[in-house]
Amino acid sequence: MNASMPDLTGAPALARLVVVRARVRMLAWLVGIVALVLTTAISTKGIYDTQQALDEGKLQLERFRLLRERDEAAKRLGFLFHRRERGSMVDPLELDAWLQRIDGHDASIARVEREMAAAKGEAVTVSDTPPPAGSQTGEAEVIRPQP
Repeated sequence: MNASMPDLTGAPALARLVVVRARVRMLAWLVGIVALVLTTAISTKGIYDTQQALDEGKLQLERFRLLRERDEAAKRLGFLFHRRERGSMVDPLELDAWLQRIDGHDASIARVEREMAAAKGEAVTVSDTPPPAGSQTGEAEVIRPQP
């Protein structure tokens, strides 16, 4: 062989060794990352006390979404009333549609709040009959079941 060219005896075996070590390292990293993700998911679920707490959080998010949508509908209805008061032509059916949308949001918000109260174990009752004369109005009684 020429003195300027290095001897490559054993180079293929060395290349295979490097490739095999790289595969082992890649596998070790992959297993480590998967284990980290799994332990994070398990510990995140452990933050909440029960499934009831998760359900309550979902109900609160739904309530906030409905409140935001109702506020947006009220804002658009207000713009329509403003335009009408300033002399612009406003379709009465459009006004009625926005009023119905707000009423629908109010009903949905009341439903979610009842579900939240039921999830907490509170009983909320509303009577259609008027209170007796001389009684105080505007008060609600929250009854919690005894464990």
